Amino acid sequence: MKLAGAFKFYLFIGLFYFSCAQAQTISQQEFLEIKEIYESGDYFKLRDALSGIDDPSRPELFYYHAVVNTAFNEPAKSNEFVDKVLKSEGAVSDSLLADVLEVKIYNMVRLGNYEEAYQSSLELIDNNAGAVDSAGISRAENEIKIWKSISFASPMKASASGNTIVPLTKDKAGLDRLSIEVGDKRESFVLDTGANFSVIQRSTAKDLGMTVIDVNFDVRGFAGNYVQSDIAIANEVQIGNHIITNVVFLVFDDETLTFPQADYKIEGIVGFPVIDAVGEIRINRKKGELEIPEKANDYTINNLAMDGFTPLILIHANGESLLSTFDTGAVNTDLYHTYYKKYKSSIEESGYEKKTFNPTGAGGSKTVGGYLIPEFELRVGNHDVVLENVSLFAEPLTDNETRYANIGQDLIGKFDVLILNFKSMSLLFE
Repeated sequence: MKLAGAFKFYLFIGLFYFSCAQAQTISQQEFLEIKEIYESGDYFKLRDALSGIDDPSRPELFYYHAVVNTAFNEPAKSNEFVDKVLKSEGAVSDSLLADVLEVKIYNMVRLGNYEEAYQSSLELIDNNAGAVDSAGISRAENEIKIWKSISFASPMKASASGNTIVPLTKDKAGLDRLSIEVGDKRESFVLDTGANFSVIQRSTAKDLGMTVIDVNFDVRGFAGNYVQSDIAIANEVQIGNHIITNVVFLVFDDETLTFPQADYKIEGIVGFPVIDAVGEIRINRKKGELEIPEKANDYTINNLAMDGFTPLILIHANGESLLSTFDTGAVNTDLYHTYYKKYKSSIEESGYEKKTFNPTGAGGSKTVGGYLIPEFELRVGNHDVVLENVSLFAEPLTDNETRYANIGQDLIGKFDVLILNFKSMSLLFE
């Protein structure tokens, strides 16, 4: 597993699944087929391919199981397979060991064991530099600053005294806002499932009485540039009847989250880790409310996976399954360069209007060419949907782009209620 990005500005990546069966030796051809699925990054297919397979002579399979478990939000189970690789009877190459350590680091961060994430990062850098390319080492050296700075911190936990129902409003940029409480102060933050970490402006952190830890690590901005970030930890964040403790925030200078041309700024963002901690959220568009049940429900539909801290869903379009990111912080759905490459001939023959787009995020904007699709038909879950005026980027926004689309609020707006559950790994619409 190669570490890639975070909070839309690329910090790092991970994955998940659990399979338990009697040991089964597989052929070389079967192994290569599984390896190809792993390299495609389709964790749903990888989960299915690994079902019932546990060949102790191939430590790579234990690693693939670890990857799948991480992708489906089971970091503790993933670590069981990490341990199997490390104790494997088969030969473990330096490159495989480095990949396994990267999974372990991610798992430890997810479990809130930042000290172990720091120690595993040290091991990756000190003992496996020859198995990791220079970019990977630079990334690890940057990320270790984070884990070291919060190695003292306790895991984030959520508790509730009842169900939460709070207003969810749209700001001038079309993003969802909710009210949070830190101590005796209240602030309006953006709700963004696509934010790998929660984020706060430096001045807002000061106003809320947070202690900012000087870390000076690089976060890759939307336009490919790098912005400096520090860390703050909120002892408690309250959302309605839910209290989340030990919340880690990335701290950005105010100008990074300020857009003067639009007279707009983002004071803070409630990201994936907080949503994951409460287990389930329900966005009720009809009522304009965010609902958080006191206890997350169990659902039988498991159509959600994780790429690091970024939710992934399977959409169905053109008769095929396309793994895409899901981001409530995006106003519109965008089709990525991966989609363009796959359907290039038909797209160029379609007569779609050619356009220049300027997607914007933290750290700036980027200009890319592409097409405007007037109607894009897709299926998600049991629902057929048509989205209007979808942007298709004919150029990649990031390095190593693999997902087909980023699904935004225009899809959510087709339904009254969105249910996002990280206990059952379910994305449902009503």
